[in-house]
Order: sequence, then structure tokens, then C-alpha cells
Amino acid sequence: MSPNQAETPRKQDDKSKLEGEVRLRQFTEEVLDSRQEELEVQEKENSKLSKKLELLQQELKEAQSQLAQARTQPNKAEESKHQGTRSSPRRRDITESEAQESYQNLFQSVGRWVEYRIRPVLDDLARGHFRCQPTSAQSTRFVSLMREPATSCLNVWHSDEYHFTAIIMQYLWLVFFAKSFYCPLDDGDGETTVAWIDELESAISKLPRVPYLTAAELQNSLRTSIIDPAVDLAHRLQLSPNMFSLRWPSRTARSKLETYECINLADRGAIMISGENGKSTEALKNASYLFDVAPGLFVETVSGAKKSTAKVVCKPTVLVYGGDKDGDIPQKTMTLTRLLWDFANGSKGRSLVPSRKVSPKSKTLILRRHRSKL
Repeated sequence: MSPNQAETPRKQDDKSKLEGEVRLRQFTEEVLDSRQEELEVQEKENSKLSKKLELLQQELKEAQSQLAQARTQPNKAEESKHQGTRSSPRRRDITESEAQESYQNLFQSVGRWVEYRIRPVLDDLARGHFRCQPTSAQSTRFVSLMREPATSCLNVWHSDEYHFTAIIMQYLWLVFFAKSFYCPLDDGDGETTVAWIDELESAISKLPRVPYLTAAELQNSLRTSIIDPAVDLAHRLQLSPNMFSLRWPSRTARSKLETYECINLADRGAIMISGENGKSTEALKNASYLFDVAPGLFVETVSGAKKSTAKVVCKPTVLVYGGDKDGDIPQKTMTLTRLLWDFANGSKGRSLVPSRKVSPKSKTLILRRHRSKL
């Protein structure tokens, strides 16, 4: 038998196998298509049944509501008779310890939110993949909330999170806490009361309305984590008979670090502890004040026509650098805060992102430390 004659049966076998596989695949596809059509029909039936079930549940709820209303109607007349004699529940005013806990929780929530949200952006900026370029108007609004000391610390290394925390706390203070809602009423002073009520209504009408946007994760998390707790705390503080207020550090904060809660940037955000009787320790004396992070919570107790002096409930928080005694504060040519500052001023002269070929250390500047005079 010649080689050509031996290959002919083999080719025929291969051809028959191939045709068999094609038929099997066509059969499989037909079965799958049929199954898919059955599933689609079943899904439509399920959708119809679900809508019918929702309609029945709604009708049941309405019937239950009507039944409950019919049962309570005979008792309305009797309840109205005793309504005048019933005493309204006594309002529970917020205590100093509750105010302290609520304010500390609010500040910690702001810090956690900033840390969680800003970390990916900082990582992208460090790798040279800064994907979002804010507009000049957005950047201007952002930097307008910065307090004066912070503007001289735009390039401080690892300070971005504290800048953002301070800006959010400044916004909350301006919107919810800066306006005093305490109104002492004098006997017969009706005009003053009316004027105060008008001013109160005007202030409330100017408060921003925070929309409930479930589709926007960022706005939703900001509302639930920060705005809602801030509004609740402001409401409770305003209802208190005592005078609660939030106050930022004074312009002399640099020389009074022992009176503030000092976050040490050189020690990964650890709190620097003051000495006994509120005196400054050696570490605080060598620390350099950078900028304010959060206002403090104060209270003035009101008794009759008298009020006490302001008492500290929560100390104001400031950022300091308490490294080596003769060390300098490390600076970086491009931080996120500096980038936003440049955008706000319409300047793009600085490199938008750090060069990949240059290590951060080689781009580090040095800020000479000015220690507090204690």
C-alpha cells in the first residue's frame, strides 16, 4: 500500500471526528439557547409576582393603618380632656462630660475620614499619578478656609492630613459653631427678644442644606461621618442653659503650648504631655509650633443673671514639631496642600507631580525651627 493510500483513511477519520464535534457543539449551543430562553421567561414571571406581592403588602399596610386609626378614634375625646393636665417630658440638657465626649468623637471622626480618604491621593501623588486636577475656583474655596499660621507650612512633610483636618474643622466652626445662639431674656425687654429671634431665623436660613446623595459615596460618607454628628452636637449645645462655645487658639499660641493639645508631627502624631500643674515640659519648650488643627470647647455656667468664667472642656489642638533639639523641620517641594495652593493662585509653574527619577529626600527642603519662647 502506498503512503498516499494510507493517509486517505486517516483524513477521512479526522474529517468525521471534526464533523462530529461540530454537530455536538451545535447541539450544545441549541440546548444553552433553549435554557436561556426558559430562564428569561422565568425571570419575567418572577418580576410580575414580585410586583404583585409589593402591591398586596402595600394594601395590607394601608388596611392595618386604617384599622389602628379606627381603634384609637374613640379614645381621642378622652385624651383631649387630660391633655391640658399632662406634664410635658422634661428636657435633658447636655452635660459637660457628654459635650466633651461628643466633641472628641467628632474630631476623631474628622481625622479618620481624612486619613481614609486622602491616603490614596497622597500615594498617587508620590508615584506621579495625580489623576484629578481641581479648578481654580475649587482650590480657592479650599485654601480660603486655611488659617493664617497654616499658610506658612504648606511644604511641611507629612502635614497634608493635618491641613485637611484643620480645614474641615474650620468649616464646621464657621457653619455650625461660630454663631452664638445664647439669648438671655430680660424682664419686659420684648424688643430685644424679637430682634434676637429675627437674627436667629436669618442665621438658620443661611445654613447650607446638605443633600442626601446615596449615589455619591464621598458626599454620603462626609454627611454621615462628619456633618450629621456636627449638626447634632451644635443643636444640643445651643439648647443648653449654659454657654458652650468653640474657640481657636490665640495668636500667641506659639508661646503657650502648654495650654493646648499638641500633636507632635515628628513622633507620628503622638500627643505631647504637659508637665505637672499645666507647666511646660522640656520637650514642649523645644517644640516648634506649626499651625492650629482644631478649636477647643469651652463652657460658661449660667446661674440666674450671673455666669462663670470660661472653663476648658476640650483643649484646642495644634500641630507642633518636637524632634531633636537642634533639628530642622523637613520640607517637601510638592505636597497636596501646596499643589492646591498653587492651583488657587492660578500658578502651574511648580511641577504638577514629583519626578520619578528623583527621590523624596533629594527634593526635601529644610525649614529652620523657631522654638517657642517659654
